Amino acid sequence: MSSLLLSINERVGSVTAGADIRGDQSEPTCNICGSTQWKEKPGRPTFKCAGCGATERARLMRLVMDATGFPKPGMRVLHFAPERAIYRSLRGVLGDGYECADFNPELFPKVDNIRKIDLVNDLEKLESNSYDAITHIHVMEHIPCNITAVLCGA
Repeated sequence: MSSLLLSINERVGSVTAGADIRGDQSEPTCNICGSTQWKEKPGRPTFKCAGCGATERARLMRLVMDATGFPKPGMRVLHFAPERAIYRSLRGVLGDGYECADFNPELFPKVDNIRKIDLVNDLEKLESNSYDAITHIHVMEHIPCNITAVLCGA
């Protein structure tokens, strides 16, 4: 596990900066779609890929997914607040084993069959062991509750 984390850590700077994950610093390349076109934010020249819409955090998630071999066909995965670029990838690998949810599902009009789940009030309604993995980026800071209790059932 430590060698995996080291490998990911060595590549994080280049991916979040938009550089090609193979180490080529000459032209920043999206590690999801291969685009070299970017939408900028002040101080962040490769904030969002113009090709697939992936932000730095989605590109980082993809890097971790690739490094860990996640997901594997046949897995059941629940994805909160599905990022467009990650959604396509997971849907392609998992098919019907991939489900999406959000507190505001109307914010995701291009996501098939997304359902409303309130992380504070609805988690107890999920059947135990119904998913092999639950994934989310940029979600927990929006929850007005005891995060430890939500994550650990404390």
